[in-house]
Amino acid sequence: MSRFGQDDPTTFRKENFKSKKTGQQTHFAVKVLSDFIVERGMEIDILEATKDEIANLLQDFYANIRNKSQEYYKKNTLLAIRQSINRYLKENDRRGQENLSQLKVDEFKVDSDQKGQMYVRKLTTELTKNHQGTTNEPEGSGGMMYATGTDRCPVKSFVKYLKKHNNASNRLFLHPKNSFSEQDDMWFRNEPIGQNTIKVFMKNLSKSAKLSREYTNHCIRSTCITLLDYSGFQSRHIKTISGHRNEASLSSYCYDTSDKQKKSMSDALSKCTYGTLQQTESRSVTISLSQEKTVSTFTSDENEQPIPLPVIETVSAVRNSKRQ
Repeated sequence: MSRFGQDDPTTFRKENFKSKKTGQQTHFAVKVLSDFIVERGMEIDILEATKDEIANLLQDFYANIRNKSQEYYKKNTLLAIRQSINRYLKENDRRGQENLSQLKVDEFKVDSDQKGQMYVRKLTTELTKNHQGTTNEPEGSGGMMYATGTDRCPVKSFVKYLKKHNNASNRLFLHPKNSFSEQDDMWFRNEPIGQNTIKVFMKNLSKSAKLSREYTNHCIRSTCITLLDYSGFQSRHIKTISGHRNEASLSSYCYDTSDKQKKSMSDALSKCTYGTLQQTESRSVTISLSQEKTVSTFTSDENEQPIPLPVIETVSAVRNSKRQ
């Protein structure tokens, strides 16, 4: 029996040699750095920042990094954090820029569902940090944008873009002509946009539109994930759209909750504390210490119903009984 395998070299993936512990260490280090950036009130994307910006950030970070007890990390831990961040930056260097510039028209499809609603979806996934070493990986039915019927409809805009596209090239992003009119059949030259132009696209757009700050390409991805999180979608659903392999990878994007979510949590605690519950749908809640003995039951409907005060004591009793 041969000691060597028979794997296809074209499907080789570096992450096959990464242990689960390495991934956890990298995630931990990046999370600490992200928390530092947030606490400092910085507006910096470590995957889009310049080398000087990264150098200044890490200089400040390593000088002031502390654990949750506000104590210095041990030397070995600090070295592990530094190695993990260095590994993360190297693995994600110029992430997505090459892939965006290489996108092709036939990697997208405009279709309609069983109800006749139009949508556009991506048929393949480009090489990103989430799927390193894998190209043209099927995405199933994920990554779909439906028509909205508005002036800013994503499907309508995409269809118009393809209509004005230069058919001589299959590359999705092309340089526009120096001049064109609405009536022209073609708005773009047969000249694909390179990765360097793609890299500064959002930055240049921010300047041209005189926005409040200079955004990066990654800001679009980050904003999309954050909006979905704020809208109440679960991480396991969001990652099917973002392309992340696990929910933990989304923590750097969803590090806070929206004011609406915080108010909902506050209302839930207040209603239990003060003994009232207001809901629009009818439900019955039973709290018991065991399967045999029901301790307290309350029902809520469209009208405000008082919750028996012993419920609070019951919750504490349940917790105490589990500890025992």
